[in-house]
Amino acid sequence: MFNPQTLPQMDNRPAPQPPVQNIPGEIITDEKKTRNLSTEELQKILEEIRRKLDYFNIQLKIDIDKDLEIPVVKIINIETNEVIRQIPPEYLLELMKKIDQMLGILLERRE
Repeated sequence: MFNPQTLPQMDNRPAPQPPVQNIPGEIITDEKKTRNLSTEELQKILEEIRRKLDYFNIQLKIDIDKDLEIPVVKIINIETNEVIRQIPPEYLLELMKKIDQMLGILLERRE
């Protein structure tokens, strides 16, 4: 007969994370450290990512949303020009725009 008390107890603690290593040419971040990149360094990193993505026949496109002024990253299939993935997704961008509009209306009424 099955007795759940005889089963080993599961440990719900998160697994320990390996230490962060500083490898040249890679961006490494954790909660305690952030690295400020120059425009040239960022351009070099983006170009390297684009070259690697060409092997998979996909393109990386990074735009700034004109209304929200945040970066929008799209991964596009080069052959079909189809958006494979967008970060943040379109529905989230629309939600953020509507929240901004509502906040604007509330602030106008307060004044």
